[in-house]
Amino acid sequence: MREPSIVDARGVERRLSALIAAADVLATDLPPARTGSLVTFAFENDHAAFVVALWATWLRGHTVALPRDARRLAVGLTMQLPDSVAFLHDTGAGQPIRVSERAWPAAGAQSVRDDMPLGSLLHCVPSADGKLERLPIAASGLRQQMHAAATSMPLPDGARLVVTYAAGHLPALAPGLLLPLQHGAVVVSACGRPVEALAELLAGTAASDLLASPDLLRGLARRPRGALGRVQRAHTLAALDRASSERLQREHGVTVHELLPRLAAAAPLQAAVEALLAMPGVDDAAVVQRTVQGVDCRFAMVAVGAADRAAVTASVQAALGIPAARLALMDRLPRDRNGDLDDSQVLFACGVRADGSPPHRELHFTDERWVGNEWLATVLVPADFAGFDGHFVGYPVLSGSVQLHDLVLPALARALAATVVVTEFTDLKFLARISPGDTVQIRVEPAADRSGAAFAIARGAVRCTGGRASWRSSEAGR
Repeated sequence: MREPSIVDARGVERRLSALIAAADVLATDLPPARTGSLVTFAFENDHAAFVVALWATWLRGHTVALPRDARRLAVGLTMQLPDSVAFLHDTGAGQPIRVSERAWPAAGAQSVRDDMPLGSLLHCVPSADGKLERLPIAASGLRQQMHAAATSMPLPDGARLVVTYAAGHLPALAPGLLLPLQHGAVVVSACGRPVEALAELLAGTAASDLLASPDLLRGLARRPRGALGRVQRAHTLAALDRASSERLQREHGVTVHELLPRLAAAAPLQAAVEALLAMPGVDDAAVVQRTVQGVDCRFAMVAVGAADRAAVTASVQAALGIPAARLALMDRLPRDRNGDLDDSQVLFACGVRADGSPPHRELHFTDERWVGNEWLATVLVPADFAGFDGHFVGYPVLSGSVQLHDLVLPALARALAATVVVTEFTDLKFLARISPGDTVQIRVEPAADRSGAAFAIARGAVRCTGGRASWRSSEAGR
């Protein structure tokens, strides 16, 4: 059997013996394990470095804490856990131990182990209120995932598997890394590649297997016959529409395997998505259902590209029986690099909140007063303020554009007692995040000729935002 290996995004191949030897060396960089000790991971594209760090952490006896993704905010939140060690890659958060900076031992430095080290995982997911939800997975649970993956994922010895999910993506950990390495496969990292680049990689690497999200598989299914090289099997973690699955088989000879079971409760929505994807001009689609004022309502987000939007709108409305207000047409859906799309993003695009209720956009300015040349006011930003929707999913913060639109512009109008049309914002600095439930103080200092003003937003002693706004002096009144 050929020794398994990982080919990273740069095309460098690391054999399993070298990965294990590197993990043994890297483990010495970690402090000894003690009760509750964690090593925080935040990897993106480097699957080889990720698996080395994973094994090194388990060899040292630590639990691996995996954020949902590698965003700096999520990483920073995870690093606040007790006894946490930052083991980060491709981010600027903290002081990481960088696997890529270590000397890689030569392949064959030691024999390949029959059983790979498996330890505990802690999946760290920021909840809507900014707190951290910890979802523990014991080594026994991980072994069950490995067994389930081996049962549902036909992977012959010597397979060459191209993996498009990010290295730290928990659902893909067993089928995308641990299982292939145990079964003698070569894992080729292709995280973050668009469909065209992915097809080129598949044709050039003689891949036999592909692990990818449904949206990527849909794109590959539309490629010309023969564009997928020698790929025989495609594996995915979610449901793929029947039309794309049949097209992959018919045009490319690729058999699709869904690794996670379809949920009966999601079947009606999946059927609705399949109906949309079968329509001319629809490239991608997502359907969400929420109860609004006691009535079950469906909301849809549809990618139409260059198609006739009026025609697509009419077809979607007829198919789903929904008004135009519950439909959002886009060039492409804002899926993350793993192909995921949060329900709240669909609802946000349709102009409703995560629970289906109308958005709450009104902010109340209190304690308004002048202190010298400065106008001051206080604003409570409620937890259900619609400005938090969609930014970021699972970890809401007030984006810069929302701060300017919903805090700064109204403050300027109130301070100057006139409506101004801002022509330019300058010296903008966003220094600290504004979270749900925060109370902030806004300061406006108009220029002497009323042609502009300096402004600042603070949360207590913490300065959050600052800058200058300019407009034509006649617009401000005198």
